[in-house]
Amino acid sequence: MPAVFTCENLSLAHNGAEVLSVPAFTFDSGQIYALLGPNGSGKTTLLRAMNGFLKPRRGRILFFGEPLYGTPGNIVAKRRRMCLVAQSPVLFDASLMYNVCYGLRARGQGKKQAMVAAREAIERVGLSRYERTNAQLLSGGEAQRAAMARALAIRPDVLLLDEPTGNVDVDNTRIIEDIITAAVKDFHVTVVFSTHSRRQARRIAHHAVHLHSGALHAASPEDPAGYMWSDCEKH
Repeated sequence: MPAVFTCENLSLAHNGAEVLSVPAFTFDSGQIYALLGPNGSGKTTLLRAMNGFLKPRRGRILFFGEPLYGTPGNIVAKRRRMCLVAQSPVLFDASLMYNVCYGLRARGQGKKQAMVAAREAIERVGLSRYERTNAQLLSGGEAQRAAMARALAIRPDVLLLDEPTGNVDVDNTRIIEDIITAAVKDFHVTVVFSTHSRRQARRIAHHAVHLHSGALHAASPEDPAGYMWSDCEKH
């Protein structure tokens, strides 16, 4: 099976200036990748490019061996197989159930079928008692978990998470980390998430990917932070 994502001579620019350069890198199926780096290093830019929101000015991204960017219909079909969860997710002014059902209904599922899948996802993130609660009333950590439920309900091949615990407390951080690891184990989903926390990366990621000034580096035994994921190699 080809890699989930393959970056080849990838270059992305903003206002004419290059903000991200990835000569070559692959993201394999069923793995958790942590994108580490300071603000402005290119973490969110890479996630948005992988989700099809930002078109490279040079090079390409392959998704399961096929170019991610093509005709509008082509990229929409690929994006339906992945979910990007923002650091501050937007939830509708409606019940939690409505919010989690939304992606399923948008993909053509019937109401009853969507509710069954949504209820399972809500239970998975530990929010069953809030099923009929207006999502606007959830705390920051609960809202992040609700966004995770909305993403997991569609059973994506890829979960892209932009600072998934950046705005939540310690208890919700651990819950969200458990949700991520369980999703990989149960659904073989591939997860790429950005974080400032090296400790978090070491707790749950199989691979550490460091970004600095728009350049990407895989972790190595020489990494000064001591992160020695021996199977994380630059290709």
